[in-house]
Amino acid sequence: MANTNAGYEDYNPIDPWTDPGGGSDSGGSGPAPDPPGDPATLQEMQVDEGATLAVAYGQHVVAGNLVEYNYSSGPPPALKFITALGEGPWNGVVEAYYAGQTLTASGSSTTPGYKFHPGTFSTGTGDANQGTPQFFPTSPTYSGTAYVEVLLDSLQSVEERPDKFRGIFECLKIANYNSSGTVTDSGSYSTNPARVAADLLKRAGLLTRIDWPSWVVWRDYCDQTISWGSQTIKRFECHAAFTAGVDLVTALSVVCQTGCTYWQDTGQSIVFLPVLDNSILNPSTSNPVHTFTQSNARSMSVVNQDRRALPTGYIATFRDLDDEYMTEVSVEYYDEDLEDQIGAPNRQQINLPPMKRSQAERICYYRTILDGYNATGIELIGYADSSTVLPGDYVAIGHELVIGAGPTSDYIALVTESEDLPEVDGPGLRRFQCKLIKKAPYRDDTHTTPPA
Repeated sequence: MANTNAGYEDYNPIDPWTDPGGGSDSGGSGPAPDPPGDPATLQEMQVDEGATLAVAYGQHVVAGNLVEYNYSSGPPPALKFITALGEGPWNGVVEAYYAGQTLTASGSSTTPGYKFHPGTFSTGTGDANQGTPQFFPTSPTYSGTAYVEVLLDSLQSVEERPDKFRGIFECLKIANYNSSGTVTDSGSYSTNPARVAADLLKRAGLLTRIDWPSWVVWRDYCDQTISWGSQTIKRFECHAAFTAGVDLVTALSVVCQTGCTYWQDTGQSIVFLPVLDNSILNPSTSNPVHTFTQSNARSMSVVNQDRRALPTGYIATFRDLDDEYMTEVSVEYYDEDLEDQIGAPNRQQINLPPMKRSQAERICYYRTILDGYNATGIELIGYADSSTVLPGDYVAIGHELVIGAGPTSDYIALVTESEDLPEVDGPGLRRFQCKLIKKAPYRDDTHTTPPA
């Protein structure tokens, strides 16, 4: 059956942390569809005056946008600078480095090190968090922008290279809500995918359209813990970042992939759909939105796709949260049965946000089973009682064409397309395309043992 072959790429000590011009430093985010812009820009120093501030969630390696700079050749030489990190408020600094050397927090305007400003809205120049910069006392407060100012010692200042700064940061603080949409936490650091999705919708002015009961179910599902070797970890985290403006449709798809689910716009509300795990296939626990039978569906046909065009596995690239430097690594999952059927591997590449290796492996498994293993399609026309069925819903198929002499219970299918037919074809008719789910795409245990 399925085989997992997952491991780390060799760590290269000649890393962009110490050599901004060398090595591979693409991090960030990007399931299909990829987010707009280049995710590598989070880790590359930007010097454009009008550079777009990142909207970043979770933990990231960040260089930022250089906004102020002062250099004196001395002797001794002295370099100080301010780099804007992203839209605030951010939670804080995990580590800060210059040319690979660890920087420490500075307690005064003359002590080398860094001073972090979270990006709250400033109350004035005397604001302890977002007031006058420590090393640039005549500069503005940069209200609402998370930034870090750096003062280097004389040895570090020799090269005059602010682009050698990197930091690992815990990014945006975001709100939490209850099942009625009432705010229960106005802002705290969280990597829960549901809370990230709510923040994106809030930024788009669509917070009131969230279907809060489905949102809470997804949030709590993500927050549940699972076992990974001797560790206990949260099921799903989201460390996505958007560096060139946020396209909402793409951004929500990026976030939902980190939680192995879909979002759905019903026209009235935005719904977050259940994860397709074993409970969906269990007749005692599944609750499909509709059941298609001979009596309420017509023109049903089975469509078997060309397996040569289907993925037999996925290779995911991401930054590993368990690595001290959040090094970029790759893992993969592939299904030997699928590769035997077509006679060759067809493994697809995907880029993921920073995460633990367990989560990356589980996403690779999820995508392989959903896209490659569950290859049988169903096309049908439903009557008026199917008018509320939308793409992303899962439905039961009890039609004799599919059931035949097979299982004792209905098949579960994922709706991938739906459209209203012209009235001339009959009142209230809708055409559907579905994917039969013969094997649950998501399982908690589809990861390898964590490294020692």
